[in-house]
Amino acid sequence: GQAGLVHDFSESSFESFFWLLAGLSLVSYLVLVPVFRALLLPALSVLLNVVTVGASLGVLELLFSGDNPPLGGPGHINILAMNAIVTVIFALSIDYQVFLISRMREGYVLTGSNLAAIRHGIDHTARIITGAAVIMAAVFIAFAFTDVTTTQVFGVGLATATILDATVVRLVLLPGLMRLCGRWTWWMPRWLDRLLPELDVEGTGPVRRAEPAQG
Repeated sequence: GQAGLVHDFSESSFESFFWLLAGLSLVSYLVLVPVFRALLLPALSVLLNVVTVGASLGVLELLFSGDNPPLGGPGHINILAMNAIVTVIFALSIDYQVFLISRMREGYVLTGSNLAAIRHGIDHTARIITGAAVIMAAVFIAFAFTDVTTTQVFGVGLATATILDATVVRLVLLPGLMRLCGRWTWWMPRWLDRLLPELDVEGTGPVRRAEPAQG
């Protein structure tokens, strides 16, 4: 009957969720490698995006699941809504990461220092990213006050992801991981660097990397 069809559809959609996340991660990594001209840094970026997605889904599970969810609703998250939220969160996270790390790469090209690259990226993106995050979070939080559960889920999930990306990920996790990895953050085999196309995402023309410095 209809209930069985809905159940089977939900089960099938839930199984495809992990393939969706894996596909988004793989495609993002392959695109970011020629943009950042590194192998490890795009992996760190994708990993942090997955962490952001997981944290956002955890918040949604806490607030909308169970017999008496704090924000109301049927006690579970619609799988279609969850897939859509994950896709949007991943896109937002990638957008933040590309903007921030592009500035970091610019600093690395100029100085050859990993620490200088981190400072350069944060110094040149802090105000813009924070301002954009405040605006988007305000819009998403407004969605959370509607009477439609699906819209509430979208609002809470996206607001959580935006706030995490603009604070914990940008100021703590990414710089910390980059410092731990040191110069390996920017490692790229020369033969692969020659094969990959130059993707000028900033529109400033190709740049050449400086010799690595300490840090």
